[in-house]
Amino acid sequence: MKTLTTDPSKLSLICILALNLTLSGCGGSGSSSDDNDSSAGQNSGSTDNDDSDNGSNAGPEQPVAESPAPDSPLVINEILTAVDFRDDAAVENPRGENTPWLEIYNRGDSALNLGDYTLSVPVDYMQSWNFPDMTLAAGEHLIVWGDGQTGDDTDGNLFSSIYLRSARVIDLRDADGNLLDRLDMSGFPADISYGRYPDGDDWRYVYSSPSPGESNPAGDNGFALNCEMISLGVGDTLQAVSFPPRSLTWEADTDLLKVSDDGAITAIKDQSGDSQVSISATDEDGNTEVCDITVVNWKTNQSVLLVSDTPPADFLLDTIDGVLYYTYPGKLLATTNGMQSYEQVGSFPETPGHPIMVKTDNGYYVSSGANVYHSSDLADWSVSNAMRTKTLLHGFASFKDNDGTERLFAGEYSTEKANPHSVYRGLLSKSGAIWDEVLRFDSLEDYYNSGGNLTSIRHIHLTMTDPYTGDVWVGTGDADEHSRLYYSPDNGESFILVGVGSQKYRTLSMWFTEDYVYWNMDSERAEQHVYRLPRSVYRDNGNSWPSLTPELTSGSTVPGLRYLVTANNDGSLPVSVGHLYTETEARTLHANASVRVIDDEDNDYSEDVAELRHASQWYHSWVEADDGSKVLLMSTSVESIDELKRDNNSRIFGFRELDDGSVDVQEVMLVKSEDPDEYVAYSQLTPVTQDADGFIYLQGRLTPHRIYKARLMWHNAD
Repeated sequence: MKTLTTDPSKLSLICILALNLTLSGCGGSGSSSDDNDSSAGQNSGSTDNDDSDNGSNAGPEQPVAESPAPDSPLVINEILTAVDFRDDAAVENPRGENTPWLEIYNRGDSALNLGDYTLSVPVDYMQSWNFPDMTLAAGEHLIVWGDGQTGDDTDGNLFSSIYLRSARVIDLRDADGNLLDRLDMSGFPADISYGRYPDGDDWRYVYSSPSPGESNPAGDNGFALNCEMISLGVGDTLQAVSFPPRSLTWEADTDLLKVSDDGAITAIKDQSGDSQVSISATDEDGNTEVCDITVVNWKTNQSVLLVSDTPPADFLLDTIDGVLYYTYPGKLLATTNGMQSYEQVGSFPETPGHPIMVKTDNGYYVSSGANVYHSSDLADWSVSNAMRTKTLLHGFASFKDNDGTERLFAGEYSTEKANPHSVYRGLLSKSGAIWDEVLRFDSLEDYYNSGGNLTSIRHIHLTMTDPYTGDVWVGTGDADEHSRLYYSPDNGESFILVGVGSQKYRTLSMWFTEDYVYWNMDSERAEQHVYRLPRSVYRDNGNSWPSLTPELTSGSTVPGLRYLVTANNDGSLPVSVGHLYTETEARTLHANASVRVIDDEDNDYSEDVAELRHASQWYHSWVEADDGSKVLLMSTSVESIDELKRDNNSRIFGFRELDDGSVDVQEVMLVKSEDPDEYVAYSQLTPVTQDADGFIYLQGRLTPHRIYKARLMWHNAD
């Protein structure tokens, strides 16, 4: 096995965190009706790998230097930029939603007409919103809601198009474009507000009890930090920033990192198990704030998935022909403006778990629960295939041959020990689909009752098609002997075992590029890596994939290597068929005593793309970053044994394959669970789809909110 390496000298940087890296939103709980292994996402597994735009390492964009008018009568007086866990009236807008807001205050002596005044975000992706023609009296406060959801309100409530939660810098300008106020909120924590005191005076306090539309009180804690909860790669430095700026005394009681007198935090070393540590900052009045920092062995704080909104929905489906489809119970909804408005286009089948929808030349197909449904017009649905159990996110795939023949593949998933599991193939036509079973696995119960076999698994994790070859890939789990990777070169007529016998082959995601086939590790019990197979080996082997764990029917076993027994008719091997063992002596192999060798480097041509020791790795989606680069987003959960678990947060990683074949791997988001202080194993945020405007949509599970809307700001790692 080959390991991809990165020059350690390239991992050192000074990173000023100008991005809000922790996650928040609104619109309901992130819990769903799914069981512990279900989630959300799309089935696309390919990219054109267009690296004509190599991105930028310039760091976060900064606004043009400009000073606000010091005597401006109109100012931003208080702001709450992000909502994670607040559900009180202080953040509930007139529509009954908990959303970000800011408060404008007229500190002048006379009324002001706000017609053509603007709020704008001058960096990242430009946002601008005009105030309506209205008058604000002297000494009057005005609330502007900032979740991007515009609309008329007869009571005079202002719903701006500004996404405050992703706005690092906010400008207030008059009708002539003069800058009246500018506020930099980079990295400001969620659920607290920041205000001037007295009204219209200096920025002085952070408030756990905001006062929108009212005078700001004197606060009891005067600052917040931009490092509330973050990851920091070994060798990297983060410059901590306080709101408002003030003199602080820093303390760090750990040898994993150090902090300078001015708040520069440097990660020194990694460690096994929990690597989250705390540092404290105390001001001259004795107020203390804490940063929880997790030291990691990957790149962080260079690229970011920046959440702008948390629109309401039940399940996200996909973007098809420029239209984003999603569901409410029993309803199929469509939007072309970022979920600011929608149209109901039809009914929708029952969704006991996350549904997956694909468009084919022969209509639309949905995998939901134990059924595959078909519709010719999205309005009405009928059962096309009734299975025993559901499919997972990447367990339902389609492929169209060069001759126009279209097929669907669906792999069953359940956690019941008595259930067998199958892969089904649907041959599509205008009249529907003809289904047959192309791969069947016996149940775990059969495995234990028989004393071991080669035909049992716990469940099927994925069924995906390679868009470059048409190969159908199947992944299973969960124990080592049941963790397998198969591929079919003939549309499901036969399946060839590529790898078995290790958590390395327990995967929920595979993705495909022109030169490689990638997969991740859905394992909580082994160090989590991402691997890939080079297509050069496939081509050199006559357009077929050699086995990474080949079966041996001659020669001898080698002490120290691990084997899976495939035949033991003469009892010469130490364990029965279907069981693993580590060899202690050389044993003769033949047709009646055969094995698969599991960890022989002479057969392992896979490449180790990244070690991401943290938690089980889940689903993925291809997206385009703001710089035009193609990036694969992959989610993780929190699920992990104590020896591997770093903290109680899940994460999203970005993978960008470069022209030279190397892969830029970065953490782009740290995700809090619905209960950040507890271990919530299956908490995660799954990337699902991207709309025509570049917004990325993610499905929350056991997170503060259910749906997240974001953009990816990608900067190549130093």
